[in-house]
Amino acid sequence: MTERQKILLAAVIKEYMKSAKAVGSLGLREDYELKVSPATIRNEMVELMDQGFLKKDHVSSGRIPTTLAWRFFIEEMLEEIDDLDPREEVAVRERIFQSRFNTEALIREAVKALSDFTGHASFAIANSAIYSAGIANILDEPEFQNLDKIKRFFHVLENYPILYQVLDSKIRRESKFRVLIGEEIGLESLDDFSIIFGEVKLHGGEKGYIAALGPSRMNYAKTFKSLESIIRHLKESIYGW
Repeated sequence: MTERQKILLAAVIKEYMKSAKAVGSLGLREDYELKVSPATIRNEMVELMDQGFLKKDHVSSGRIPTTLAWRFFIEEMLEEIDDLDPREEVAVRERIFQSRFNTEALIREAVKALSDFTGHASFAIANSAIYSAGIANILDEPEFQNLDKIKRFFHVLENYPILYQVLDSKIRRESKFRVLIGEEIGLESLDDFSIIFGEVKLHGGEKGYIAALGPSRMNYAKTFKSLESIIRHLKESIYGW
């Protein structure tokens, strides 16, 4: 990929993250100060399609990022963000620490905190059960207004064996982050989603997983930081006091 194509791809991704709408070439030049002609932008977008980074939206003439594009963005383009605000850190620590002796309450509080910080749905898998929070957030996303898609999403989220198998089989994936995007998840119902997750050790050493689930255009940097903080406080609450 050329440097110009990287700049253009970053612009398309940022615009799609902001609008959830397929991106055309007309507004990109002015909005992102791309110092090339509209014809050049169109040609480069065609080239990015040929390389598998963009795909044509079926209801418009615009382009949307593919799973390959999101993976490239995370691994190569994602800018580091500051840690959570110290007040946020204190708040999440207190919420989790207060429930440290009750495994179920501890998990529920951690899941709710993750949803509160990220604005996405979140869930945990532990004790052969699924704990979730913020599921209604999915209904606010413009790309998830299809009733059939929503039904399939809820069916998956209620199915412990399916979700556990997905996360447990991917946990050792060689990647900078534990994130599954679109078809990487392996479930058609979640092709438009991303899952960012981590493993936790609960009381007695029992293994579990906690995850944020949102659209592929989610705020990855914020979600990574939030999940990292919550997993750290979970560990401290169980083993560090």
